[in-house]
Amino acid sequence: MKKEIRNLLLVLGVSVVSAVGVASWFLFVWGPTGQYRAKNTLIEAGELRGLNYNDIDPRTNQMNRYRFDDIIFTYPQSKKTVQISEDTYRKFFEMVSGDDSLLNPAPEIMGQFRASNPATLQVRVKTESTQPNLEDVKDLIRVEFSTGGNYYRVKLDEDNNGVHWAYYYHDAILNKTVKLIAP
Repeated sequence: MKKEIRNLLLVLGVSVVSAVGVASWFLFVWGPTGQYRAKNTLIEAGELRGLNYNDIDPRTNQMNRYRFDDIIFTYPQSKKTVQISEDTYRKFFEMVSGDDSLLNPAPEIMGQFRASNPATLQVRVKTESTQPNLEDVKDLIRVEFSTGGNYYRVKLDEDNNGVHWAYYYHDAILNKTVKLIAP
């Protein structure tokens, strides 16, 4: 009887140690890194027309229905704001989709976004309202480009207080984006 209990405890012990080992390996290999892949912070162009969701309207503090409105690019250096097509946005998405966010962006990088009015790309949504004066237009996605032109950041929609951003490096991203929009 003692031998059977010992074998049972041995099997249970080995099972627990194995389960902890496998779980640890999974966390190590696929666990959270604190980084965001750009394709996970943006929305694919093919999904834009189907956007239709409920969210709090900041003006009324009540639930409202939002749908895709438009995509705009603002380039303060030339004082231009242009509406861009879904196809152009798709090309931008494909260009940056593989980028991984910077874990701890240096203060110099973050400062490039505070230095001046940055160029922005915005995917906007608006409320479904029969009365135009009650329509609310807001950013679903906001991408800002650094003054140096090699960094961009994506605003994260998080439930906690404050504004949070994912910062990315992409060589000459601002120039490449401007060429996409105004070839």
